[in-house]
Amino acid sequence: MKKFIPYITLLLLLTALSGCEKEIPFKEDVVRPKLVVNCLFSNDSTWQAHISHSTTVLDSNYFYPVTDAAVQVFDGSGNVVATLQSTNNGYYEAAGFTPAPSQTYRLEASAPGYESVSATDRTPGEVFITSIDTVSVQNQNGNTDLEVTITFTDPAGESNYYLIDVLRWQQFIFDVDTLNFSSFSSLACNDPNIETDNGFSLDGFNSNLYTTILLRDRNFDGQNYSLKFTIPYWSDMYLRNVSAIIGLTASSEAFFNYRRSLDAYNRVYGDPFAQPVQVYTNVSNGHGIFAGGTRTVWEMIF
Repeated sequence: MKKFIPYITLLLLLTALSGCEKEIPFKEDVVRPKLVVNCLFSNDSTWQAHISHSTTVLDSNYFYPVTDAAVQVFDGSGNVVATLQSTNNGYYEAAGFTPAPSQTYRLEASAPGYESVSATDRTPGEVFITSIDTVSVQNQNGNTDLEVTITFTDPAGESNYYLIDVLRWQQFIFDVDTLNFSSFSSLACNDPNIETDNGFSLDGFNSNLYTTILLRDRNFDGQNYSLKFTIPYWSDMYLRNVSAIIGLTASSEAFFNYRRSLDAYNRVYGDPFAQPVQVYTNVSNGHGIFAGGTRTVWEMIF
């Protein structure tokens, strides 16, 4: 036997449901801007940072630089090693001060109207490329590429993280003016230990081209490790007298996690169906990254 809800009861029920509203309060600390620090530091450059503040879904601008911040870097003993000065558009620099390998650093930043922020990270010790082998190879499209194998010794008994890149540059002379042009080369790599997320395809290389190769030593702790990669269009660089350096950066875990998450974020950016990616941060009371690496290089003449 079917049961029917009386008309008046159904009407009252629908009226009650239509009148239900749930307000979700916006907490003040959610919408209050926080300082954002971006500082990746290494032994081959002076201290530099960019300071901005966070935005919310209510903001239309992409970011807001903070130009009146006080930014200092301390060593592991609490001594000030660098006071960064504002240059322009939220950038801060300390000329003449360079991070050192195997050191712990802490950055502190404050600005009027914002909660002070801080972050700590340590630069690893130097890891050198001990040998390099190169051979020219012809790819499936008839272009000549350069196959490179670098070997380095991984420190034993600790987790180590690496970034490998090839920075190329070329000099142009116009009358009395000299222009130096530099860019990072694309690298093709199929090593099973790489953890780079932003591979792309070009000229027969199927989604295994990278501008930076990310690698960790889980499978070769304490060993001599050889990494093989290919530089596409080597013949073009050879004919144009391009020079290059292979960079091996021993990075901190924070540096590695940031680069990996940033690659993953860039890979899905603009895709409404992709799973959102949270970029790694290690800044207390704010957002951003403060992370270090120790870079060594091997110069190449094509």
